[in-house]
Amino acid sequence: MVPISTAKVFYFTPNRFDDNAVVESADLDAHVWLYDPLLQRIRNKAYDGSGLDLVERKVKGLVQGCVCDPTRSQSWSYNDFTGQIQHLGTMGLYLNVDKNLYVVYCDTALLSQKSTLTSSTPKYR
Repeated sequence: MVPISTAKVFYFTPNRFDDNAVVESADLDAHVWLYDPLLQRIRNKAYDGSGLDLVERKVKGLVQGCVCDPTRSQSWSYNDFTGQIQHLGTMGLYLNVDKNLYVVYCDTALLSQKSTLTSSTPKYR
């Protein structure tokens, strides 16, 4: 058995990432995203092969779930101090959750850039 690295978990709803979010859906796992700090990837719990991908490399560039791959467009870093998720393939762009997912320049005052991640139990294959 190979342990999957300790992941951080957050829940996505159309207006925010929140570890206490109430999700009304037949498939609750579709709203759960896992952050792997070693691989620097954010993947969907329900669709293991789906990762968070920066589709447009610009301010207000679209972010969406795509097939996981090792490209820089799917590299993310979570800052435990500020609660922000930085895109590592672009300088200074952070995940912003409004009605849509997109990246904008860092602004620690924006609540739409704040995420709360919680540790999950490591899983084994």
